[in-house]
Amino acid sequence: MPIYSLDVQSSIGASGWGTPNDPINAHPGYKDVPFFVIVSAPVTLEPEEATLYLPSGILSSSCEVEAQGSFTQSSLGSYVITFDLTVLSSTSPGYYTGYLNLVFDNLTMVRLYRKQGR
Repeated sequence: MPIYSLDVQSSIGASGWGTPNDPINAHPGYKDVPFFVIVSAPVTLEPEEATLYLPSGILSSSCEVEAQGSFTQSSLGSYVITFDLTVLSSTSPGYYTGYLNLVFDNLTMVRLYRKQGR
């Protein structure tokens, strides 16, 4: 599931199934499998929330069409966002497109919104 950046202040470094240190191939029928996105941003920006709008055949672990991500800071200005997803057993293997919406807190007190396509 490719993720593309639409904002000049932050960028996507990588995305995939599993974890950055242990990537996997997700298959139909996989449940609660992690999907990660690595985001880089200026040190004045800190991610506050991430919503991944999912394509048909992929659901959140709570069976919703959108998933909320959790953040881990991997280095200064770089974050790993993880989503727990389920690939329905009826889903055909292939590439799928969805959308990632990120909200950042600007540590200088201004809130910024960012929308990305994948």
